[in-house]
Amino acid sequence: MHARTSISYFPFESYITKEIEGKPELDRQIMRMNYQLIQKFLESTNVQKTKEKARLLEYLRFQSELNPNRLVSTTELLIYLNNFFPNIKSERVRILIRDLRYEGLFIVSHSGKPGYKLATKYSDVSEHFNHFLKYVVPMLQKVKILNETLSKNSFNDINPIEKDPNMQKLKELISGI
Repeated sequence: MHARTSISYFPFESYITKEIEGKPELDRQIMRMNYQLIQKFLESTNVQKTKEKARLLEYLRFQSELNPNRLVSTTELLIYLNNFFPNIKSERVRILIRDLRYEGLFIVSHSGKPGYKLATKYSDVSEHFNHFLKYVVPMLQKVKILNETLSKNSFNDINPIEKDPNMQKLKELISGI
């Protein structure tokens, strides 16, 4: 019992996220929606197949209820999850979080700050999207420049974005920047 009750973080300030009336409506919607999606996920039959995801979500939700602004480090998640899955590694935690994001759960991280948290306000979502925007747009610009250079120097013989049907989605993305 002792191994499962270790506390890595204690909230010295009082945060009660159950009472969200003082928050702007958009923040309340995001918090409610995220908690509802998590509850729906935990009640689904898929949880039996992925107990690691369920434990991870339960811990992130608990931490979010204690302090909705706090990012939980990968190390802290590892310490907690090792109580239930002794051989879990940090790469597995990252994969679990990636998979949960693909399932539509709002687990965010912020640029320049280590850790993860549940989105509880609009600025969490906005900051998370801006984090990815810093990588996606420059990558698309590099692809565009490389394609233009290939096309120009080969007299348009080599132009993957225009001539390769597998690149249609990339062409649409590049045209948007």
